[in-house]
Amino acid sequence: MRYFNLFILAITLCALALGSAQVQAAASEGSVLFVAPHRLVVPPSEKVSVLNISNKSSEARRYDLTLIDQVMNEKGVTQRLDTFPYSIKQMVKFVPKRFSLQPGEQQTVRVMIKRPADLADGDYHSHLLFREVPLNVKDKAQLAAERKTAEKSVSFEITTLYGIAVPIIIQQGKIIQDIEFDTPTLAMSDDGKQRQLSINFTRIGNSEAAAKLKAEYVQDGKAPVQIIDPQWIRLYREVEKVSKKIPITHMPEGAKGGKIVISLVKDEANDSKTVKKEIAFN
Repeated sequence: MRYFNLFILAITLCALALGSAQVQAAASEGSVLFVAPHRLVVPPSEKVSVLNISNKSSEARRYDLTLIDQVMNEKGVTQRLDTFPYSIKQMVKFVPKRFSLQPGEQQTVRVMIKRPADLADGDYHSHLLFREVPLNVKDKAQLAAERKTAEKSVSFEITTLYGIAVPIIIQQGKIIQDIEFDTPTLAMSDDGKQRQLSINFTRIGNSEAAAKLKAEYVQDGKAPVQIIDPQWIRLYREVEKVSKKIPITHMPEGAKGGKIVISLVKDEANDSKTVKKEIAFN
């Protein structure tokens, strides 16, 4: 009963973490388990890759590893499915499947890829879930039951207490990727208390696409002001369009007139690939 209560608490905290924010795997740097890289992209020519794991906490911990499928919807939110057309579950093996780490200890997870001979060009993905289990649980049947329940009940990319799920992207053949966006519109939040940008993004090609979104408030004779926190916009391969509402959090007090310039930065080393659009601010 004690371990069942611990498990229920873990599930509850996972749900609370999801409800408060969508946290990307990069946030694993601040969790008890540090995983590098936080997104594993395997180029077409590679068959083996590795993840480096570190226990950043002051306690010994144990993790079970499982491949899960997280599928993105048109709101940009991922949800758990048993399988989908771009899953890599049948292409990947990894070792170890369970490990324990003392404080400060490190572990390497080896990921081995076998692509089908008729695999079409593009990218394919699943998530490798690191799920923490109590060190003193020795009943394999109980562990298996808990894992089965968790896999059916929990859908998340990362939490900082009980586990993280790292995207693994396998590329095949020629990769084509791009992202575009419609001219944004200004709207109010549902509670009417905050302005937000409403933006539709479109993925182009046979793989996921990503770019960094920025927005500035511009007035003649004044320095531009960043009005949102710069953020990555990512569209997985299974979704062609995603609609997002981005809160405007840093608008200068009393701002009136001028314009908002929204930038989609596709390559920070190449300004010519940045797409900009403007809307009037009244």
